Amino acid sequence: MNCFFNALFMFINNPEVRDINYQIALGLLENGHELDYLTINELAERCFVSTSSLNRFFRIYGYKKYMIFKALFSSHMRIRYVQIQNRINDKDYEMLHKVFSSILKSEDYERLIDMSWIKEVCEMIYNSKRVILIGSDEMASYFSRMQIDFYVMGKLVVKDSIYKTNFFTPEKDDCVILLSMEGRIVDLNPWLLNKMKENNPKMITIGHYDYLQDAYGLTIPQGLDEVLENMILDYYIQEITYYYAENYL
Repeated sequence: MNCFFNALFMFINNPEVRDINYQIALGLLENGHELDYLTINELAERCFVSTSSLNRFFRIYGYKKYMIFKALFSSHMRIRYVQIQNRINDKDYEMLHKVFSSILKSEDYERLIDMSWIKEVCEMIYNSKRVILIGSDEMASYFSRMQIDFYVMGKLVVKDSIYKTNFFTPEKDDCVILLSMEGRIVDLNPWLLNKMKENNPKMITIGHYDYLQDAYGLTIPQGLDEVLENMILDYYIQEITYYYAENYL
């Protein structure tokens, strides 16, 4: 079932190709928490595909009967939730802070471990219908585990396109996370900011500096090796995930 979940997110993380597989994957994720109460005909209707197309999709991944698939889907989400709790219990903050203090300037270190930001960020996510990731594929790839973790916790995280022809404008009740170290993605796509802000969604930026005045900025210090930058990015993602799991379920 891990492979199946990964496949679903692979489809919805490629918004440039919105074919029938994308449609089924998105429909399954949007309705996954209700599967116990849905017949296959009802699910097909919500996915905007035929029942035969849905059955064919299941068979490709080895699920010959819808009832078996539903049971495994629900079981997998329970297992994933237990795994999140285990990861929280095993977290070694003392070791982590020693590493950060050895590689960062004192002001960058203090800003990083100051957890005053996390409640506001998690509130923004909690009060949103879904989370929209916009940004470079390199940074977005670090969010793959967060996507599944948050899905288990009842919050859909989807990746949007950075191309005008495939971009879907975030709604007012969405929370947008814009991922860009230098902000070049905005410079190269001058229309992007206006489209993101069109319906006034909540916005969070992650990168070297807060280049959107009306967004909540999580900064990654400049001048670090990319391995260390990615470590801090992963730290932000984990802190958001674990705090949300402990306080919003």
